[in-house]
Amino acid sequence: MPIIGYILIIVGVIILILFGNFLSTMMAARSQKILLKENTLEIFCLAGGQVNYYAIRNKESIILIDTGYGRNLKSQFEQLGLQIDQVSDIFLTHIDPDHSGGLRHFPDANVYISPEERQMTDGSTLRFKFLKVYGKLDRPNMIDLTMNSQLTIEGITILPIPAPGHTPGHTAYLVNDSYLFTGDTFRLRKSGKILPFMRMVNMDTETQLKSNEKLKEIIKEKKVKLIGTAHSGYLLRRGRITE
Repeated sequence: MPIIGYILIIVGVIILILFGNFLSTMMAARSQKILLKENTLEIFCLAGGQVNYYAIRNKESIILIDTGYGRNLKSQFEQLGLQIDQVSDIFLTHIDPDHSGGLRHFPDANVYISPEERQMTDGSTLRFKFLKVYGKLDRPNMIDLTMNSQLTIEGITILPIPAPGHTPGHTAYLVNDSYLFTGDTFRLRKSGKILPFMRMVNMDTETQLKSNEKLKEIIKEKKVKLIGTAHSGYLLRRGRITE
């Protein structure tokens, strides 16, 4: 075989390894109930295409972290035994369409969003250069979050944590001081290794890297039991998070 052939094979193998590593951290988990040790709370992972969002059920109320695109949402709820009309509150990590598109299914639910993220819906800040991406998101039941101020809904505590970078108002949520939902703040390997999110879709990667470090500290300090991401599935922590 000519030397160019060997070179092409080596290059191909390198590309496959790099691409495979990327794909392994950008694969949504299937829709499923997450098995927790405590029995006072139920958490469900839902798959809306290549994105995960989460339902938290306590008694007769359901809280959502994001909504996915909204496609096949009703069938996903039915599959997991969830009732759409029980959703009382929705917490958005940010308003990219793959995270907020399903809002149309919940016209009566309260929607919580960072005040810093509202600039993405009124046209004052473009998602990408010369590209708005969103229509106006304006509902009478939209509520501006107070960052780092805990809310309690039906006995469930939710702490909004500012995690800007992917978008200006990107927010992570710590539920019941144990379960962390991170949206598009980082990618996550099954080993627990945290990786930066894709630079090409970040608005400010340097700020996002700082957000990553802050969430790592919270994970360690709080001994977080579950990390739920949007594009890397979720991780039930039995070991430690690695750098």
